[in-house]
Amino acid sequence: MSLVLTLREQAPAPDDLRGLTPRLLGALTPDAAARQPLSPRPGTGDIGTLFKVGDNGSDNPELLIVRTGTRRLDGLGRSLDGGCLRVEGHAGAALGQDMQAGEIIVDGDCGDFAGSGMHGGLIRVLGDAGHCLAAALHDARQGMAGGALVVHGSAGDRAGHRMRRGLVLVAEGCGAACGAGMLAGTLVTPRCGPLPGLGLRRGSLLLRQAPEFPITYNACGAVDLTWLRLLARAAAAWLPGLLPLHGQAQRHCGDLACGGKGEILVLAP
Repeated sequence: MSLVLTLREQAPAPDDLRGLTPRLLGALTPDAAARQPLSPRPGTGDIGTLFKVGDNGSDNPELLIVRTGTRRLDGLGRSLDGGCLRVEGHAGAALGQDMQAGEIIVDGDCGDFAGSGMHGGLIRVLGDAGHCLAAALHDARQGMAGGALVVHGSAGDRAGHRMRRGLVLVAEGCGAACGAGMLAGTLVTPRCGPLPGLGLRRGSLLLRQAPEFPITYNACGAVDLTWLRLLARAAAAWLPGLLPLHGQAQRHCGDLACGGKGEILVLAP
């Protein structure tokens, strides 16, 4: 069966919700699931103290639905290792942190640091994302390290900061310092705020509109790249029209202050 967890309005919410995974709860009845701990960490309470637990009538044990409404729960999908977690409403900070596999779908917005430390799987946010999308947490050396993260709305500042690997697609644009400090990976968005790619070491930042480049970038002329055409076909499954199919772009290499092995590609119309 598929369980539905509906957030109780006044219940205090911990920031560690690693017990909310399809693989841990999929084979349980609603009563048994309500008695499970919210997290392996002692003292976080049982699922039933925070949620009303029900059955949505589906026979898919790999699906878990969490209804948050307008409240934001931090740490949803943390360390997810399989199955599908669907959030009906908004999600808080650190969505999918350290995720290993599976899929997270958020019907609303999410908070800061979504996808931080994720190594695999897919996160789809149908609304907007906060700051530091796929970025490193304050005490971490790297951010997103694999998988795919798709945002149908916009994202805040410092998207992709110290991103290590993986693919990030943002449909409506990012804030300032997009791709700052990237270590590797690919980040695609039509536009961004000032200082894109500042401190970028490796990886690719793809834009539809030319930004004001930092002075530590060199213009390297027009390119026609096969991998851009392949990426456009793959991205069209989630965000049709985000990338043109021709693979042509203007290439800018940098950040030269950090070795110059990365690039910002401004896609041709």
